[in-house]
Amino acid sequence: MVTYTTIELDHFNLTAEGNEIADTGSHEAKVFNAVDPVNGIAIAELAVNARGDNLRGCGSFITSWICREVALTSS
Repeated sequence: MVTYTTIELDHFNLTAEGNEIADTGSHEAKVFNAVDPVNGIAIAELAVNARGDNLRGCGSFITSWICREVALTSS
């Protein structure tokens, strides 16, 4: 008679998006790092610096790490 013990192993692998985040940082980190802590950044410039990341759904705004200030100008 042969006795044996079954061993099950689970492996977790990163998806393509997970690999990108591991290599370049999270969407939130990209946005957070693009904002100058003293002078801020224009939304248009942020969109360029964040390289197409979804700014509206970004956790940096949702968690209030970054807020939007509106400057009123007269012409």
